[in-house]
Amino acid sequence: MAADDGAVDGHEIVAKLGGMAKSEMNKTSRTKSRELEVQAADGRADEDAALSVSLKARLLERLRDARIPEGHKQAVHLAEITGRAYQTTRRWIDCTAPGLPDLASFKLLCTGMDGDPSWLLGLLGEKRSLRQALAPTEPAAAPDGEPEEWVQDVASEVRDQMYGCCARRMHGDDMEPDIADGDTLFVDFAVTEFRGNGNYLIACDGRELVRTLEYRLGTGLVLGCANTRYPETVIKDAAESTRRQLKVLGRVEGVIQVRKFWRGSARQAPR
Repeated sequence: MAADDGAVDGHEIVAKLGGMAKSEMNKTSRTKSRELEVQAADGRADEDAALSVSLKARLLERLRDARIPEGHKQAVHLAEITGRAYQTTRRWIDCTAPGLPDLASFKLLCTGMDGDPSWLLGLLGEKRSLRQALAPTEPAAAPDGEPEEWVQDVASEVRDQMYGCCARRMHGDDMEPDIADGDTLFVDFAVTEFRGNGNYLIACDGRELVRTLEYRLGTGLVLGCANTRYPETVIKDAAESTRRQLKVLGRVEGVIQVRKFWRGSARQAPR
């Protein structure tokens, strides 16, 4: 029997419903794909941000090792060893939003700063130089004599020159460039009072500090830092000395500093 003109074809309805369902499924699938893409992009952005912060911290640590003053000069130094523009290198150590160098620049950073790529990227906790990373397990023997002989010679000289002193590690950049963070100080703890201008280990305001003590007529006892970023402190009289709990713990008689000659680029940094 033929269907009436106004009758609804059941097969047509089912086909339309199936098409609508398929369209909705495709739309939902596309939406979920976009959501996953956004989530993946957000995840990569978070990873890049974390890596940028970690790399910046280790670059700054290597710059301190090289005794490069903080601020503008650090970006200039990075530009010199990589040949990149100052604006680019400054972004790598930006305080708020550091950026990542490209691979070619990263290679130049590793070479110029003698830094192990794995350490710079945070894959190693122990700081290593690039030479250490590339060197064989056992270092080559010195051409003249045993490798340990020079160490014994240095130790013997230090023992003679710093007789009666105790070794202490310097913490902080207060006395740079004369005494750097991590340098080994030799302190004569038999000196417990001011004995002329010089470097002393002192206690002041509850802190242990290394300071240059200088008596200035009409001013008082001046506690100074070699690093000009830190202001002088003036102790005018005995009352103030007592109030600030100032005490001489010992006199700094010497320091051992290990200085490395850092590699630079033959090209001049863009200014």
